[in-house]
Amino acid sequence: MKTHKIIGKFDLDKEYKSNQHYQVMYSQAAQQILRSVAESFKSFKQLSKKYKLRKHDT
Repeated sequence: MKTHKIIGKFDLDKEYKSNQHYQVMYSQAAQQILRSVAESFKSFKQLSKKYKLRKHDT
């Protein structure tokens, strides 16, 4: 089911805590990567919304 909700950094952290690849990484590096991924998702959603608005204006 699509909820159109972007997952946040805390949700990502919760999801990946049990992942063996995530556990092998240094915690600070892993947290920084998840923070970066969350910011990228948020940015993508904002840019996608702007693109769609522009497309409808033309």
